[in-house]
Amino acid sequence: MRLPRDCTDAMPAPLQLMEVSEGDYLVFEHGPFDLQTENHLVEAKIERAMRDFDYEAAGCCLDTAPGRVFYFVHDCVRFWKYIRPVVRF
Repeated sequence: MRLPRDCTDAMPAPLQLMEVSEGDYLVFEHGPFDLQTENHLVEAKIERAMRDFDYEAAGCCLDTAPGRVFYFVHDCVRFWKYIRPVVRF
C-alpha cells in the first residue's frame, strides 16, 4: 500500500513498511472494473500479459536483485496494477 511519507503508524503483522528502491519498473495495468463479476477475468488478463511480455524485445529483464520489490496495487474503481523491477540492457 502507499502511505504518506510522514506516516508513523505501526504496521499490522505480516505487513512490512519499507522504502522501494528507485529504478526502472514495468507496470502492467488494467483500468476500472466490477470487482464482483470481473475480478477473475482481469487477474487472468494481467497474468497473461506478464507471461507473454517479450522482455528481450523491450531491452530489459526482470531485476531479482536483493532489495528490488515486485508489488501489486488493487483498486477496482481505478485499476489493477503489477509493478515489476527491471534492468535495462
